Amino acid sequence: MMLSGAAREGLALLQGLLVCGHCGRSITVRYTGNGGVYPCYQCTWLKREGRTTKCCLNFRCDILDTAIAAEVLRALQPAELALALAALEELEARDHTVGRQWQMRLDRAEYEAELAERRYQEVDPSQRLVAATLERRWNAALLQLEELKQQASEFQRQHARVATPEQKAKVLALARDLPKLWHAPTTQAKDRKRNR
Repeated sequence: MMLSGAAREGLALLQGLLVCGHCGRSITVRYTGNGGVYPCYQCTWLKREGRTTKCCLNFRCDILDTAIAAEVLRALQPAELALALAALEELEARDHTVGRQWQMRLDRAEYEAELAERRYQEVDPSQRLVAATLERRWNAALLQLEELKQQASEFQRQHARVATPEQKAKVLALARDLPKLWHAPTTQAKDRKRNR
């Protein structure tokens, strides 16, 4: 089982994410070897509590981390990213359709406000009750228009998913170079753990 956690320093890729299948506690990382260069995942909770004399589990991190890294890199192959970009394009098309619907709603609200204003302007001033009613309708139409404009603006801010063709090409290029970048000696362990 995996928990969510922040990317942390250290060599263990899954540090702070694993839960022991035996006792249900978080699995910790212990560094062994000369200078602490060999990380191991271990669960010592039951041992610390005095319920047993041995750890629930204890194994080297590189065994699991290598398998997880291979799966991550496999999932991020160019073909997979191309499918993800196609899905992004589908979302963009849907957003565009919904955006057109918002524009039609705004156009209708503007028309209603203009119509209410014309009716108010055309009323005989001696008809005070009629003029007051038409003025209230005009104000209500203006308020509704303003509220709709704010909602449309909020929608556009939250749902902007448009990616340029250049950005999409960069994502695909990165996917081709990702294994090389992942295994590069200059890539730090904390960088591999980001956005996990």
